[in-house]
Amino acid sequence: MGNLYVADTDNHTLREIASSGAVSTLAGLAGSSGSADGAGTAARFAFPTGVAVDSSGDVYVADTSNHTIRLAFTPAAPLIAQQPQSQTVTAGNNVTFSVTATGKPAPAYQWYFNGTAMSGATNSILSITNVQTTNAGNYTVTVTNSSNTATSNGATLTVNPAADGGGGGGSGGGGGGGAPSLWFSGLLSLLALARRALRRRWV
Repeated sequence: MGNLYVADTDNHTLREIASSGAVSTLAGLAGSSGSADGAGTAARFAFPTGVAVDSSGDVYVADTSNHTIRLAFTPAAPLIAQQPQSQTVTAGNNVTFSVTATGKPAPAYQWYFNGTAMSGATNSILSITNVQTTNAGNYTVTVTNSSNTATSNGATLTVNPAADGGGGGGSGGGGGGGAPSLWFSGLLSLLALARRALRRRWV
């Protein structure tokens, strides 16, 4: 059998009765009312009257006089379940890194590029648009809550330069256009020599 949770209304506490019959105080301080989130005796209730437990074992308390539903849970350090993956893209494209993590309370995120924190990169997903070669490098993310911090494996971004589609064709066209000009100049020279030869012959 599982444990029994009790809202000890007049003592402003949340109690737990183990299957062995032992009673312990999970949250609140007996005889001291108030309104405060916290762990153990740092928490404060004002005449709590109801308790519910979900499938994850989280405990919800109806903190009646504070008109609040409070959540009681066992803190859990962050755990990275899915690491960000290395990627290779061509310059000008977009790229997305992601991480999946668990923990209680819910963790916060901070992405790093080559060891330096990225401004505003504080979600589980990091998106980079119009990637350039300067974006190539190592990306990591820290996952933090009040219990601990976890750092992901590094994900390497490789950026290939964009292909130059117009340079080769322009160069080839210029070369082809120059060839007839050389032949034309040579032909003019031959005609000039022939005219001189004819003049001398008739003089």
